[in-house]
Amino acid sequence: MALGLLFVLVSPSVVVGAVFLTASALSLAVDTVLLVFACQRSAPDNAYGAEPV
Repeated sequence: MALGLLFVLVSPSVVVGAVFLTASALSLAVDTVLLVFACQRSAPDNAYGAEPV
């Protein structure tokens, strides 16, 4: 996200800065979703008992 803001400030073209800012925001959103899914339990308890910790 910081790199996108940097490109907005120093880029000679507003379009290039906006593209980098949008890509940074999209990357942050995707990374957040992946982190949420990675932190969830993978399967419920089964016939052999609870998942070991």
